[in-house]
Amino acid sequence: MPTRRQTLVGVLALAFGSAAASASAFTSSTEPTSDLRVVVESELSLVPAREGASQYFELDGEGEIEALIFDQLNKRALTEFADLASIVNNGDLTFDRFELSFAVDGSDGEVVDALRIVGTDVDASGDTYTLLSGDDDLGPGDSVTFGIEMDFLSDGVPDAIANAEQPVSVDLSIDAIRE
Repeated sequence: MPTRRQTLVGVLALAFGSAAASASAFTSSTEPTSDLRVVVESELSLVPAREGASQYFELDGEGEIEALIFDQLNKRALTEFADLASIVNNGDLTFDRFELSFAVDGSDGEVVDALRIVGTDVDASGDTYTLLSGDDDLGPGDSVTFGIEMDFLSDGVPDAIANAEQPVSVDLSIDAIRE
């Protein structure tokens, strides 16, 4: 749980289907006793982590990710998209960690339960995934990479995906933490 400063890096839509709509937002919140510095869009960016993965993204004019799109997934498998996206620090602040979580409009928790953030710098705690825990941080010019895993094998395919008449949209929230 963020204790001093919390910044929402962006909100993405993950879509299971052929289209996705997404929105990005950059806001800040702090405790009453802490200093406030708003992280603006130019300080942090979310970009593809590798060449050749553009079929999984909807990009803006500057090459930053607006949405992740996964189409025609194997609904009887555990599918991992390793090293999919990178958070890049374009500013002059150092961030201690990033907390990522999924949310679905409505009450379908089965979809969220089937999704995981994966990578070498990822720690999972409940429904929140932490990038850069411990002594690591993200300094100016640095980046941290993560992937997404979809587990339709363990508990089967969530009904919202199996019986979807339209794409399922999932929000991925990324909080940038400075302590």
